[in-house]
Amino acid sequence: MPFESLEKRPSISEKKDESREKLETILGKLAEGLGKLGFPIDTECRIKPEVFSKIIPSEEIKRDLKYVGEMEEKFSAEDKSKEKKGELLEMYVTLLLNKYLNKEKFAIVRTSRYDDIKNGADHLFLDIKTGEVVGIFDVVSAVGDERHREKTQNFFENNLGKLLGGTEIKYGIGIKKEDGKILFEPRSYTKTPLPLFCLALSPEELETAIKKFNSPEKEDREYERKMALYFLLCLQYQCELLEKKELVLKPTLYEKVKHLKENLDPIVKKHQEDLRLRNF
Repeated sequence: MPFESLEKRPSISEKKDESREKLETILGKLAEGLGKLGFPIDTECRIKPEVFSKIIPSEEIKRDLKYVGEMEEKFSAEDKSKEKKGELLEMYVTLLLNKYLNKEKFAIVRTSRYDDIKNGADHLFLDIKTGEVVGIFDVVSAVGDERHREKTQNFFENNLGKLLGGTEIKYGIGIKKEDGKILFEPRSYTKTPLPLFCLALSPEELETAIKKFNSPEKEDREYERKMALYFLLCLQYQCELLEKKELVLKPTLYEKVKHLKENLDPIVKKHQEDLRLRNF
Protein backbone atom coordinates (compact mmCIF):
# COMPACT_ATOMS: atom_id res chain seq x y z
CA MET A 1 0.00 0.00 0.00
CA PRO A 2 1.32 3.53 -0.83
CA PHE A 3 0.41 4.88 2.61
CA GLU A 4 2.30 2.06 4.34
CA SER A 5 5.50 2.88 2.42
CA LEU A 6 5.12 6.54 3.30
CA GLU A 7 4.83 5.73 7.00
CA LYS A 8 8.11 3.81 6.93
CA ARG A 9 10.12 6.68 5.47
CA PRO A 10 12.33 8.38 8.06
CA SER A 11 11.47 11.97 8.89
CA ILE A 12 13.97 14.80 8.41
CA SER A 13 14.64 14.88 12.16
CA GLU A 14 15.24 11.12 12.18
CA LYS A 15 17.73 11.50 9.33
CA LYS A 16 19.57 14.18 11.30
CA ASP A 17 19.64 11.98 14.38
CA GLU A 18 21.01 9.08 12.34
CA SER A 19 23.67 11.32 10.79
CA ARG A 20 24.68 12.72 14.16
CA GLU A 21 24.83 9.27 15.74
CA LYS A 22 27.08 8.01 12.95
CA LEU A 23 29.46 10.98 13.22
CA GLU A 24 29.51 10.91 17.03
CA THR A 25 30.56 7.25 17.06
CA ILE A 26 33.50 7.81 14.71
CA LEU A 27 34.38 11.15 16.32
CA GLY A 28 34.57 9.47 19.73
CA LYS A 29 37.27 7.10 18.47
CA LEU A 30 39.28 9.98 17.01
CA ALA A 31 38.92 11.98 20.26
CA GLU A 32 40.09 8.98 22.28
CA GLY A 33 43.27 8.70 20.20
CA LEU A 34 44.03 12.44 20.36
CA GLY A 35 43.19 12.51 24.07
CA LYS A 36 45.90 9.93 24.76
CA LEU A 37 48.39 12.37 23.21
CA GLY A 38 47.29 15.06 25.66
CA PHE A 39 44.86 17.02 23.52
CA PRO A 40 42.52 18.93 25.91
CA ILE A 41 39.34 17.83 24.11
CA ASP A 42 36.03 16.12 24.87
CA THR A 43 34.46 13.10 23.14
CA GLU A 44 33.40 15.28 20.17
CA CYS A 45 36.92 16.67 19.60
CA ARG A 46 35.97 20.05 21.07
CA ILE A 47 38.46 21.88 23.29
CA LYS A 48 37.46 21.92 26.98
CA PRO A 49 37.98 25.27 28.79
CA GLU A 50 37.76 23.47 32.15
CA VAL A 51 41.31 22.10 31.76
CA PHE A 52 42.90 25.54 31.26
CA SER A 53 43.02 26.47 34.96
CA LYS A 54 46.85 26.50 34.98
CA ILE A 55 46.99 29.39 32.52
CA ILE A 56 43.57 31.04 32.92
CA PRO A 57 42.04 31.82 36.36
CA SER A 58 39.22 29.46 37.30
CA GLU A 59 36.82 32.34 37.91
CA GLU A 60 37.47 33.66 34.42
CA ILE A 61 36.77 30.23 32.94
CA LYS A 62 33.50 30.08 34.89
CA ARG A 63 32.52 33.49 33.49
CA ASP A 64 33.24 32.28 29.96
CA LEU A 65 31.14 29.15 30.46
CA LYS A 66 28.34 31.29 31.86
CA TYR A 67 28.61 33.55 28.80
CA VAL A 68 28.18 30.49 26.55
CA GLY A 69 25.08 29.40 28.46
CA GLU A 70 23.53 32.87 28.30
CA MET A 71 24.22 33.22 24.57
CA GLU A 72 22.73 29.81 23.80
CA GLU A 73 19.55 30.76 25.69
CA LYS A 74 19.22 33.87 23.49
CA PHE A 75 19.40 31.89 20.25
CA SER A 76 16.12 31.93 18.32
CA ALA A 77 14.50 28.82 16.86
CA GLU A 78 16.02 29.76 13.48
CA ASP A 79 19.45 30.20 15.07
CA LYS A 80 19.18 26.79 16.73
CA SER A 81 18.22 25.17 13.43
CA LYS A 82 21.30 26.69 11.77
CA GLU A 83 23.40 25.59 14.73
CA LYS A 84 22.31 21.96 14.29
CA LYS A 85 23.26 22.01 10.60
CA GLY A 86 26.53 23.73 11.41
CA GLU A 87 27.23 21.20 14.16
CA LEU A 88 26.95 18.29 11.72
CA LEU A 89 29.25 20.05 9.26
CA GLU A 90 31.80 20.75 12.00
CA MET A 91 31.82 17.08 12.96
CA TYR A 92 32.09 15.92 9.36
CA VAL A 93 34.93 18.32 8.49
CA THR A 94 36.85 17.29 11.62
CA LEU A 95 36.70 13.62 10.64
CA LEU A 96 37.29 14.14 6.92
CA LEU A 97 40.35 16.40 7.18
CA ASN A 98 41.98 14.36 9.92
CA LYS A 99 41.55 11.33 7.67
CA TYR A 100 43.06 12.89 4.54
CA LEU A 101 45.75 15.20 5.93
CA ASN A 102 49.24 13.96 6.75
CA LYS A 103 48.63 12.50 10.23
CA GLU A 104 52.30 12.91 11.13
CA LYS A 105 52.12 16.62 10.33
CA PHE A 106 48.67 18.05 11.06
CA ALA A 107 45.67 17.61 13.34
CA ILE A 108 42.28 19.30 13.24
CA VAL A 109 40.24 19.82 16.41
CA ARG A 110 37.13 21.83 17.16
CA THR A 111 37.39 25.05 19.12
CA SER A 112 35.79 25.55 22.52
CA ARG A 113 32.16 26.60 22.44
CA TYR A 114 33.32 29.94 23.84
CA ASP A 115 35.64 30.65 20.88
CA ASP A 116 32.99 29.35 18.50
CA ILE A 117 30.46 31.93 19.71
CA LYS A 118 32.76 34.78 20.76
CA ASN A 119 35.39 34.65 18.02
CA GLY A 120 33.57 32.91 15.18
CA ALA A 121 36.05 30.05 14.84
CA ASP A 122 35.04 26.39 14.59
CA HIS A 123 38.34 24.53 14.10
CA LEU A 124 42.02 24.77 14.95
CA PHE A 125 44.58 23.68 12.34
CA LEU A 126 47.53 22.38 14.38
CA ASP A 127 51.06 21.68 13.14
CA ILE A 128 52.01 18.63 15.22
CA LYS A 129 55.74 19.03 14.60
CA THR A 130 55.97 22.60 15.93
CA GLY A 131 52.91 22.58 18.19
CA GLU A 132 51.75 25.85 16.64
CA VAL A 133 48.22 26.56 15.52
CA VAL A 134 48.81 27.69 11.93
CA GLY A 135 45.23 28.62 11.17
CA ILE A 136 41.62 28.47 12.22
CA PHE A 137 38.52 28.09 10.12
CA ASP A 138 34.83 28.73 10.29
CA VAL A 139 32.36 26.40 8.54
CA VAL A 140 28.94 27.25 7.19
CA SER A 141 26.24 24.85 6.02
CA ALA A 142 25.09 27.12 3.21
CA VAL A 143 26.34 28.12 -0.25
CA GLY A 144 25.54 31.33 -2.09
CA ASP A 145 23.10 32.78 0.44
CA GLU A 146 23.40 35.78 2.77
CA ARG A 147 24.99 33.73 5.54
CA HIS A 148 27.67 32.40 3.20
CA ARG A 149 28.40 35.91 1.92
CA GLU A 150 28.69 37.12 5.51
CA LYS A 151 31.24 34.40 6.33
CA THR A 152 33.22 35.24 3.18
CA GLN A 153 33.28 38.89 4.19
CA ASN A 154 34.52 37.86 7.63
CA PHE A 155 37.45 36.10 5.94
CA PHE A 156 38.69 39.40 4.50
CA GLU A 157 37.79 41.62 7.44
CA ASN A 158 39.36 39.37 10.08
CA ASN A 159 42.60 38.84 8.18
CA LEU A 160 43.05 42.28 6.65
CA GLY A 161 40.72 44.74 8.36
CA LYS A 162 41.54 44.45 12.06
CA LEU A 163 44.25 46.46 13.78
CA LEU A 164 46.16 43.33 14.76
CA GLY A 165 45.04 41.26 11.79
CA GLY A 166 43.71 37.75 12.26
CA THR A 167 41.44 36.22 14.89
CA GLU A 168 42.21 35.56 18.53
CA ILE A 169 41.59 32.22 20.23
CA LYS A 170 41.38 32.05 24.00
CA TYR A 171 41.39 28.27 24.38
CA GLY A 172 43.99 26.71 22.08
CA ILE A 173 46.65 23.99 21.98
CA GLY A 174 50.44 23.99 22.13
CA ILE A 175 53.20 21.48 22.84
CA LYS A 176 55.85 20.96 25.46
CA LYS A 177 58.74 18.51 25.70
CA GLU A 178 59.27 16.31 28.73
CA ASP A 179 61.94 13.61 28.91
CA GLY A 180 62.36 13.71 25.16
CA LYS A 181 58.63 13.26 24.57
CA ILE A 182 56.29 15.73 22.90
CA LEU A 183 53.14 16.40 24.88
CA PHE A 184 50.20 18.60 23.94
CA GLU A 185 48.92 21.16 26.40
CA PRO A 186 46.45 24.07 26.70
CA ARG A 187 47.67 27.36 25.22
CA SER A 188 45.99 30.72 24.68
CA TYR A 189 46.31 32.72 21.45
CA THR A 190 44.83 36.00 22.63
CA LYS A 191 48.07 37.86 21.85
CA THR A 192 48.90 35.91 18.70
CA PRO A 193 46.07 36.41 16.19
CA LEU A 194 45.65 33.59 13.69
CA PRO A 195 44.59 33.54 10.02
CA LEU A 196 40.90 32.73 9.62
CA PHE A 197 39.57 30.63 6.73
CA CYS A 198 36.03 29.74 5.66
CA LEU A 199 34.69 26.38 4.45
CA ALA A 200 31.15 26.01 3.07
CA LEU A 201 28.91 23.13 2.05
CA SER A 202 25.19 23.09 1.29
CA PRO A 203 22.83 21.08 3.58
CA GLU A 204 21.97 18.78 0.66
CA GLU A 205 25.61 18.02 -0.11
CA LEU A 206 26.33 17.53 3.57
CA GLU A 207 23.56 14.94 3.89
CA THR A 208 25.01 12.97 0.95
CA ALA A 209 28.58 13.34 2.24
CA ILE A 210 27.72 11.97 5.69
CA LYS A 211 25.86 9.04 4.16
CA LYS A 212 28.88 8.11 2.03
CA PHE A 213 31.51 8.71 4.72
CA ASN A 214 33.48 5.61 5.78
CA SER A 215 31.53 3.47 3.31
CA PRO A 216 33.18 0.32 1.92
CA GLU A 217 31.72 1.00 -1.53
CA LYS A 218 34.29 2.08 -4.14
CA GLU A 219 32.14 4.92 -5.53
CA ASP A 220 31.49 6.25 -2.02
CA ARG A 221 35.20 6.20 -1.19
CA GLU A 222 35.95 8.16 -4.35
CA TYR A 223 33.22 10.67 -3.48
CA GLU A 224 34.72 11.02 0.01
CA ARG A 225 38.19 11.70 -1.43
CA LYS A 226 36.73 14.34 -3.77
CA MET A 227 35.05 16.04 -0.78
CA ALA A 228 38.37 16.10 1.08
CA LEU A 229 40.08 17.55 -1.98
CA TYR A 230 37.35 20.18 -2.29
CA PHE A 231 37.94 21.45 1.25
CA LEU A 232 41.73 21.32 0.87
CA LEU A 233 41.52 23.28 -2.38
CA CYS A 234 39.34 25.88 -0.62
CA LEU A 235 42.01 26.30 2.05
CA GLN A 236 44.78 26.39 -0.54
CA TYR A 237 42.97 29.04 -2.61
CA GLN A 238 42.35 31.24 0.43
CA CYS A 239 46.03 30.94 1.36
CA GLU A 240 46.92 32.13 -2.15
CA LEU A 241 44.58 35.12 -1.81
CA LEU A 242 46.22 36.11 1.47
CA GLU A 243 49.75 35.56 0.15
CA LYS A 244 49.05 38.16 -2.52
CA LYS A 245 48.32 40.61 0.31
CA GLU A 246 51.82 40.23 1.80
CA LEU A 247 52.42 43.98 1.90
CA VAL A 248 49.30 44.64 3.99
CA LEU A 249 49.12 41.36 5.92
CA LYS A 250 50.69 41.35 9.39
CA PRO A 251 54.11 39.58 9.28
CA THR A 252 53.14 36.93 11.84
CA LEU A 253 49.97 36.15 9.91
CA TYR A 254 51.80 36.04 6.60
CA GLU A 255 54.32 33.52 7.94
CA LYS A 256 51.55 31.23 9.17
CA VAL A 257 49.70 31.47 5.85
CA LYS A 258 52.90 30.77 3.93
CA HIS A 259 53.75 27.81 6.17
CA LEU A 260 50.26 26.35 5.80
CA LYS A 261 50.22 26.68 2.02
CA GLU A 262 53.70 25.15 1.64
CA ASN A 263 52.45 22.08 3.51
CA LEU A 264 49.04 21.96 1.80
CA ASP A 265 50.47 22.06 -1.73
CA PRO A 266 52.02 18.54 -1.75
CA ILE A 267 48.95 17.05 0.00
CA VAL A 268 46.59 18.56 -2.57
CA LYS A 269 48.85 17.45 -5.42
CA LYS A 270 48.91 13.88 -4.08
CA HIS A 271 45.11 13.63 -3.86
CA GLN A 272 44.68 15.17 -7.31
CA GLU A 273 47.12 12.64 -8.76
CA ASP A 274 45.42 9.74 -6.99
CA LEU A 275 42.02 10.75 -8.37
CA ARG A 276 43.47 11.21 -11.87
CA LEU A 277 44.96 7.72 -11.82
CA ARG A 278 41.75 6.19 -10.50
CA ASN A 279 39.75 7.75 -13.33
CA PHE A 280 42.31 7.03 -16.06
